[in-house]
Amino acid sequence: MSQLQNKAPILSTRCRVVRNLSGYGFPAGISREKRLEVENVLMTALEGLKGDLSGHYYPYDSLKTSEKDKLVMGGYLFKENDKYQAAAGISRDWPEGRGIFYNKDKTFLVWVNEEDHLRIISMQKGANVKAVFDRLCRGINAINKALLRHAQTEFAFHKHYGYLSSCPTNLGTGMRASVHVSVPRSFNDVQLKNTCRQLGLDVRGRHGETSEAEGGVYDVSNRQRLGRTEVDLLQTVIDGINSLYNTSTKN
Repeated sequence: MSQLQNKAPILSTRCRVVRNLSGYGFPAGISREKRLEVENVLMTALEGLKGDLSGHYYPYDSLKTSEKDKLVMGGYLFKENDKYQAAAGISRDWPEGRGIFYNKDKTFLVWVNEEDHLRIISMQKGANVKAVFDRLCRGINAINKALLRHAQTEFAFHKHYGYLSSCPTNLGTGMRASVHVSVPRSFNDVQLKNTCRQLGLDVRGRHGETSEAEGGVYDVSNRQRLGRTEVDLLQTVIDGINSLYNTSTKN
């Protein structure tokens, strides 16, 4: 796997996957009782993580408003009142059974019962893609082993579709690798989106899918999830960002 070029203005790097537990209904259809059971199962698995993955689980309704706002602005926590999740029935009984796990440095996080049972996230400042991806892989494997050991369940997987998720766009690897990158002024929004699409990349605002760019900083990630390996998708992001920046410096 090649690396991001040093001259590429990367502010931070993130890799995340979505996962659901085999034997439980997905968030759109799960009962209140089963959602709480999923939370308890995951809390046991997460609290047993060791080393740099070790951290603590915080039920969503235990966090103060100021703590939530700070976590959301830092890109660590999901937002409330998502209209698409509400329309799909995912946010029923909100916020009961939801929460966030994170380690001391906030480089490894897990969202519980948001859009899926788990959203596993590895992130840090800078462009060290290999470190971020390595931490993600270790976290995924550690959680799955803990689930098998303590609850005799594992991640929901289909031999043709890969890891199963609430949103069809996450079928397959369920992985989204992204960077917050300062895009050169030589690109306007339309040019940037068209160029990224040709490179197999997706463009969002700094704070998520429906947000706008701030100060020329965009969230750029892989578009594809299905039919390729996680390493392939990560390499697509690396190659695409390098190409994007090389193109801009020639214009």
